[in-house]
Amino acid sequence: MKIIFLDIDGVIVNRRSLTELRNLARGMEGRPSVPYAAAKECIEPLNAIYDAHPDALLVISSTWRLDNDLKRLKHIFEIWGVRIPILTPMWKTPRLLEEREVGGKPFMLAKPRGHEIQAWLDEHGTPESFVILDDDSDMDHLAERLVLTRFEEGLTLAHAQRAIKMLAEARP
Repeated sequence: MKIIFLDIDGVIVNRRSLTELRNLARGMEGRPSVPYAAAKECIEPLNAIYDAHPDALLVISSTWRLDNDLKRLKHIFEIWGVRIPILTPMWKTPRLLEEREVGGKPFMLAKPRGHEIQAWLDEHGTPESFVILDDDSDMDHLAERLVLTRFEEGLTLAHAQRAIKMLAEARP
């Protein structure tokens, strides 16, 4: 099994797609049924990864996992044209919090995403291969498996080619 740990904002939702939806929503009564729009130019490279690795499955590492259930995310991905299946029932990384002191007061803050991905790997086992698609670099020891995107453009064909190569290589 091959796993793609997927962040959403900054990977398949980029600045342009977010701006377009906000402008569209201003002209609508009520809210759109999908709160964000994926960029078609980002969905195509994501699907290209699946075309190269049809045994790949998605695990959601995005903060979207906190506000959406699996059924809703599958529906949104279907609307967007994402062809890669989401791994069920292990479809999301856990949320890990730690207490930190900020300004002399204790706060519960999220641990780096790399720790959440590692917790998923510890619980479910290391797959044959995996890649992390994210626009944040907080992967710590898993940085070697990261394809780092930028919110401005999101996932590109060059990113997809790197992910395809990583998935072809078994993780050491």
